[in-house]
Amino acid sequence: MFRKTGNEARQHTSNNNASTSLLYVVKPRNLQTFFGGSALLMLVALAAAYFPARRVTTFDPAIVLRCE
Repeated sequence: MFRKTGNEARQHTSNNNASTSLLYVVKPRNLQTFFGGSALLMLVALAAAYFPARRVTTFDPAIVLRCE
């Protein structure tokens, strides 16, 4: 059903080689690095959403709407 043609297989291999050349000490399939990086990105995204939302809750909605 999902067979790779020759070009797709070569492209996948070349992409894999490119990713391994960018990672100096880390193997491409290292689960600790994968999940650690994912967790770090999730924490940054949550912080980027939480702090502005927390700041907005201090405003009075009636005053903000009146100023617009």
